[in-house]
Amino acid sequence: MSFPGDHLDCETLKVLIAAGGTGGHVFPALVVAQELMKRAPTSKMLFVGTRKGIEASLVPKAGFDITFISIFGLKRRLALSNVLLPFVGVRGLVQSFRLIRRFSPDIVFGTGGYVAGPVLLAAVLGRLPTMLHEQNSRPGVTTKWLARWVSMMLLSYPQSRVFYRRKDNLRVTGNPTRIGFRSNDRKQSRLLFGLREDLDTVLVFGGSLGARSINMALLAALEGLMADGSLQLLWQTGLADFEDVKRKASKYGLRVKVLPFIDSMVDAYRSADVVLCRAGASTLAEITRLGVPAILVPYPYATGNHQELNARILLDEGAATMILDRALTGERVVHAIQHLLQDRGKRRRMIERCKALGYPQAAAHIVGAMFELAGGQEKP
Repeated sequence: MSFPGDHLDCETLKVLIAAGGTGGHVFPALVVAQELMKRAPTSKMLFVGTRKGIEASLVPKAGFDITFISIFGLKRRLALSNVLLPFVGVRGLVQSFRLIRRFSPDIVFGTGGYVAGPVLLAAVLGRLPTMLHEQNSRPGVTTKWLARWVSMMLLSYPQSRVFYRRKDNLRVTGNPTRIGFRSNDRKQSRLLFGLREDLDTVLVFGGSLGARSINMALLAALEGLMADGSLQLLWQTGLADFEDVKRKASKYGLRVKVLPFIDSMVDAYRSADVVLCRAGASTLAEITRLGVPAILVPYPYATGNHQELNARILLDEGAATMILDRALTGERVVHAIQHLLQDRGKRRRMIERCKALGYPQAAAHIVGAMFELAGGQEKP
């Protein structure tokens, strides 16, 4: 799949990038920034975030400049901060106007969340080219509101079109991921984790912080999974449950590899025959990019229940199976994992469907759209 701007050449672009709050907003923005630097090395980028957000450490670590504005998200409960939000929002908007005047960007790009609100609004009011990317299947409040005004609204899923009133600025690009294509084969990847080549391998993780419900269900499932000696686990628990899980799983020796965090997720995916995980936007982008059979357990408290909606897109296409968090038990986990491992034909079909849903060139398409949008535009 190609896009009109994919083959345009730009010597340089100045891009203001509003991305903050969560890794799901920040990481796609970083991938896009890195892709732009590869394609147009003289380009200049400035990230906008908040001092308390994850972006304050991630962006400088990735080698990009960042500046900060005053803004925070709406709490979905009674809180004093909700009363203050309109006043803080006005301050953030004024700061955004000043920032745009100072940096003078060619394009303003946002990845949703509360940071994007004042920055994209200031850019729209200043009649600058604007782009907004939504990672999830259902847009959040900020994205849904801004989508009517931005120059381009970029979607991760074609099924998401129904959530937007304005249709003429929609474009499906997929969700950029940190996962790249490496030369490591399955044998090399398993070797990195000390896993055996001759055993079926299940990768379990609940995001970088772990997922307690998944960890507890898997502990309850261990005896049943380990019974016949044909299976091994690569299990990222998160820091909170690591010591407890490691102690309880130690009886199974090297067949259960327990880690608080996995640095090389691409090797973890390559090691796995089946994955048990949450259904965050970045996780699903990785799964569909690489083609990995998955049992998805959506986080039940995600805003707007977007993780379940994300998961159902894969489920409806035959690319994954799903267990709702409220139904997650050790018995269900054993049945789901054993069923997939025993049905090689189903796993092959899931791999094919996963890859068909993936957008491995998502970052390149977004950068191409930037070049397209910048073409013929005069700086204010």
